[in-house]
Amino acid sequence: MSHHLSTARGFTLVETLIAILIISFSLVAIIPLLTSTLKGTSTTKDYYIATRLAQEGIEIIKAKRNTNINAALNWKTNILDAPGPSSWEPDSTQIGALSQAGRFPTPTSPLRTICVRTTPAAVEGKYSVDCTSTNSKILPGAFTRVITVTDIGLNAIQVSVRIDWNSGANTYTVNTILYNIS
Repeated sequence: MSHHLSTARGFTLVETLIAILIISFSLVAIIPLLTSTLKGTSTTKDYYIATRLAQEGIEIIKAKRNTNINAALNWKTNILDAPGPSSWEPDSTQIGALSQAGRFPTPTSPLRTICVRTTPAAVEGKYSVDCTSTNSKILPGAFTRVITVTDIGLNAIQVSVRIDWNSGANTYTVNTILYNIS
């Protein structure tokens, strides 16, 4: 009976341990990169929400201006209270967001956290400051919004929308000028 020794060579225990050690160091080096990427994704999401809230604020003022023009009213009606800046926290779920009853003057009232309405269907997905309802979901980061409108001439107003979140740690501001298009 003949016994042949195998010429196939396998990994030794030391080689296996060294390979595991190299892989472990590689993974440990990658973890901070993944953490940084996740944090960056969260920051990008917050700025996206802030941008959408700011754009909605400008669109609310544009819609009010256009409604005034179509109703043959002065185009600045319920947009400016008096000469000088006027500030509001409009609620996009309310039909008359910039009527006397539908806007929330500041700074006499505390800023309210913005939420997204989940029901009823007529306001689903719209931003609201009525966050006490069970039909709403507060946006992570506790966003607040103030729209400031300043009269800068007979046929122009400046609209500034400021969005704050994380208790004011982050701010995003958009400015535009709207003109009388009648």
